[in-house]
Amino acid sequence: MKMTIQETNLFLKRIKQYYNDFIIDSFKVEEWYNQLKDYDADDVNRKLDKHLKSEMYGDYPPKLNYILAGIMKAKDKNAVRKYIIVCQNCGKELDYFDYDEHLRKCNSIDYVIREMKKYLNKDVTREQLESMSEEKFWDKYDAMLEIIKSKLPDGSGKKKLIQAYFGEIDLSIEETEKAVTDSYNKEVNENGNIE
Repeated sequence: MKMTIQETNLFLKRIKQYYNDFIIDSFKVEEWYNQLKDYDADDVNRKLDKHLKSEMYGDYPPKLNYILAGIMKAKDKNAVRKYIIVCQNCGKELDYFDYDEHLRKCNSIDYVIREMKKYLNKDVTREQLESMSEEKFWDKYDAMLEIIKSKLPDGSGKKKLIQAYFGEIDLSIEETEKAVTDSYNKEVNENGNIE
């Protein structure tokens, strides 16, 4: 069912409840309604719930493009019974609506396996990491990043990215791009290629 202007107004009030500096006025209600009207209110609210739980973005009000990313318009949702996507990393078949969350963890699992071997000389299997609860996995992920960060030289691209992840420093888009490039170039110089 398509989102109504009343549901849009309630949705914006939900955002305001968590983010005091989020301003609601008649113009914003109308603009957001124009963008949200073709979507199902339950899907939009679920996306806000996901945003609120996000460690990376939960401290900031959601952007409209984030809310709409990965959800289908109400008319398309009714036309598609089930849309399956195969993860390019692990080959697991997933429902369309679960893919973004799965891909984030799946990419992180690959990263943990590679970095644990490189920095801690420990072998960890995908099965071990997948069997962990979400909370335990992300706690272990953060602990590993803290250890890696302590082993990296100050000013290195990778250390800056980890510091930004933990909110220790703020990086502009340009600084982030440079840190990624520096980290990538260091990996290439050390290994001759990227795994």
